[in-house]
Amino acid sequence: MGRAIRYSLLAYLGSMYSKQIFDFFHAYYQRTLWTAVALAVIGGLAAFIWSWRRKRRGKPVTPDANNPQPGRRSNTSVNIMAYAVARPDARQIEPRHWRGPI
Repeated sequence: MGRAIRYSLLAYLGSMYSKQIFDFFHAYYQRTLWTAVALAVIGGLAAFIWSWRRKRRGKPVTPDANNPQPGRRSNTSVNIMAYAVARPDARQIEPRHWRGPI
């Protein structure tokens, strides 16, 4: 229900203000384009520097679901799947005794 209200409101606003939005971007398309390009370059550089620093420190660039980091709580379903993949006999453990990787 909330989604229907939200998208109906967006459709209404789009129908009311579409001419003004298109006029704005038509008048300032170069500034808008260069702003988007600059933000994309800054985001790419930030991601490159972040991953380069993590590699240099010996940390994984992306989290590994099969080997969660100690001390970090992550999504329980991810932990269950990682445990089931790492230990094929894990499905035979009764849920009330299973504590999962921490």
